[in-house]
Amino acid sequence: MSDDNRQFLLCVIEAVNEVLPSGNFSVVRIASVLCMSVSTFRRHLQNATGETPKAYISAIQMEKAANLLTENPEMPIQKVSDQCGFSEKSSFAHAFRRVYGCSPKQYREQKVKICKKGKNELFFCPFSCILEDLNNFSGQF
Repeated sequence: MSDDNRQFLLCVIEAVNEVLPSGNFSVVRIASVLCMSVSTFRRHLQNATGETPKAYISAIQMEKAANLLTENPEMPIQKVSDQCGFSEKSSFAHAFRRVYGCSPKQYREQKVKICKKGKNELFFCPFSCILEDLNNFSGQF
C-alpha cells in the first residue's frame, strides 16, 4: 500500500470515528468531513481498499465497538452502541453478531477475563486475545 493510500485511510478512519457518536455517518457525511465530493471519495476508497465506502465504514464501526467492549469492560453495552452510531441496541446487537458471530456481551466475556483479586477488587486482563488478533490482523486498521 502506498503512503498516500495509507494516509488517506487514516484520515477516513479518523473522520468516521469523529462522526459515529452523532449517528450521522453516511457516505455523504464522511466525504463532506474529508472535503471531498462523494464520487471522489468513493473512487479513492475503492482504489485504496477494494471495498465500497459503506462496507469500509461499517468495518470501522464494528472495530470501534469491539475495542470499546474490551477496553472498557464496565461500559454498558447501550453506551457502546450509542458511541458506535446505533440508535437501537437491537440493531447494534444484530450487526455485531453478523460480523463477530456472537452477541456484544458474549464477545466481551470471551475477550476480557475478569479475575477476582482480593475481596472487592477486580483486575481486568484484556490481553488474552492479542496473539489471536495479531494472527487475524488484515492490515487495514
